[in-house]
Amino acid sequence: MIFFVAAFLFSLILTVTGKYRNRKLFVIFKTITSLLVIIMPLIFRGDYPFPVLIILCGFIFAMIGDLLLLFPEKYFTKGLFAFLTTHLCYITGFYFLSGNLNYLVLLVMLPASFIVLNIFRIEKRELRNYILVYILISFTTIAFIYSYTEVSSGIESILILIGACLFLISDFVLAWNKFKNRFKLAEFIILTSYYAGQILISYGITIL
Repeated sequence: MIFFVAAFLFSLILTVTGKYRNRKLFVIFKTITSLLVIIMPLIFRGDYPFPVLIILCGFIFAMIGDLLLLFPEKYFTKGLFAFLTTHLCYITGFYFLSGNLNYLVLLVMLPASFIVLNIFRIEKRELRNYILVYILISFTTIAFIYSYTEVSSGIESILILIGACLFLISDFVLAWNKFKNRFKLAEFIILTSYYAGQILISYGITIL
């Protein structure tokens, strides 16, 4: 496991480096890093119950979204849909793992979604609707994962929740950089928070 994590970190470093210096290097190691997220549970788990398989499907759709967003001007909406499917897989998987939903947390998350959407002031109505649905589903993912932590006593549930929050931070920075104000460190924050979040979720379902 230690060697696997080291390989992941090495691949992530090369991904970030490639983003700023070499696009070919970036594409290669971005793909490898995404594959490592998928492979970890496959290597280190002994069984694959239905909820774990659904979450693994979420990793696959996230990788597809990653590849589509390499061409944001052409495939942004398709990439958004791929990541939306990822969140739906997470929601389904963690619902089956916990059989529980904290409705109070969900009620807090829903108005927060509209607040976040209004920050970006997206003018195109169709795109605004897509983003609203994505934000709603993203916050719903957090609500379901938080609900899972309430019925699980293991450290994996905390790691998964932290991972989901990092994923959300990555999405927020990506949207800020695209729709609000671009800034130099955006890509670094997006990549590191996203992949740190994904590997924590992957590690969490590996040890649960």
